[in-house]
Amino acid sequence: MKPFPFRLLATLAIGFSLGLISAFFALKPAVPEKWFILTPETPDIGAPKGSAVDVSGKVPVSYTNAVFIDSDIPAIGVKSISGKAKFISHALTVDGRCPIGYIIEVVAQPIDKAKLPEKYRKEKVIQTKGGPLTELPIEQATYEVDFTFHLLDRDGFELTAVQSKEHDIESGTTTEIQSQTEPMVSLKMASLTNSVAVDMLVKKCLTATQD
Repeated sequence: MKPFPFRLLATLAIGFSLGLISAFFALKPAVPEKWFILTPETPDIGAPKGSAVDVSGKVPVSYTNAVFIDSDIPAIGVKSISGKAKFISHALTVDGRCPIGYIIEVVAQPIDKAKLPEKYRKEKVIQTKGGPLTELPIEQATYEVDFTFHLLDRDGFELTAVQSKEHDIESGTTTEIQSQTEPMVSLKMASLTNSVAVDMLVKKCLTATQD
């Protein structure tokens, strides 16, 4: 009786395993490595229900009620939003998701000081344990914002939307933001993405006070 060819069987098993691994990586969706130039999205996409939307020009900006209605400082005006984004493939999670890295420039209009309540246009003395401090009239206002990235396929249909972290921008300035989202994009979604659109939500005015 011939001995059972264990060595041949082991070789075949290894070859089969290597073939499966090679096939897996060959069929695995590829993550685009390029930068996507961010394009403005239509204002109705991504805007929270009940928020006000700035539809002037091609700047997609929405506002929460806390900014547009409840704040006594006027909502910030935005001249332009531009930038780029890419998938950070080296930051893949164990379940195959990756974050979006982004660089965004926001050009904001100055606030109209004539529309500010009197309390913001005059000096104010604040009593502290260390003695009185004089608070000067405000020149500009700071707002908390976040961005929504809309991943679009080659036909312009939305695959998914990913929200950024919160950032601060100031009226009357040009703010450049560089950051990344949480790892939320699957390899399949990333591989199908042909373009990325962006809109901005102004969540609250950090300069506004309650008194």
